Parts: sequence; C-alpha cells; structure tokens
Amino acid sequence: WTTWIVPLVALVFYFVFRAAAITEKCNRVPALVNSWMLTERHIDHEKQYVVQYIMHSAAGYYVMGARLNATWALKLSYLFGVLLFSLLTQSVLKGS
Repeated sequence: WTTWIVPLVALVFYFVFRAAAITEKCNRVPALVNSWMLTERHIDHEKQYVVQYIMHSAAGYYVMGARLNATWALKLSYLFGVLLFSLLTQSVLKGS
C-alpha cells in the first residue's frame, strides 16, 4: 500500500505548498502597486483606492473558509509527521 500512498501524499503536499506560496505572493501585491510612480503627484488617491481594493479582496487560496498560507501548510506537514510517527511506532510495537 505504500507504493501508491507515498506518491499521493507527496503530490498533495506539493500542491498545498505551491498554493501557500501563491497566497504569500498575493500578500505582496499591494506593496508592489503602491511603489509604482504613475503620476507626479505626491499622493495619488486613485492608486490608493486600487491598493485598498487589493488589500481588502484578500486574494489567495482558501480551504474551508480559511486562508491557506505558509503557516497553515507547515502546520499541516507537522500534523502529518506526528500522525506518521504514531502509526509507525504502533506498527513496530505490535510487530514485537
């Protein structure tokens, strides 16, 4: 059973971490837009409107209503590691 479950788990973790990376990149878009110098004015209200819209839209990947970021991806990998460790220790203890 490990020959098909290990690649599947690796693929799921790959997609989770890629989605978290995209969400983290979405967090940096408002700062990028805000750094553009489109006009000579010191305060560009139209640009500020766009930046506020991007910030409040909270773009990124969501799982069951929660935003999938790097913190959640790491927590998921820690949880999987604990689960795997407990399953392996149970199988070793039952085998002895």
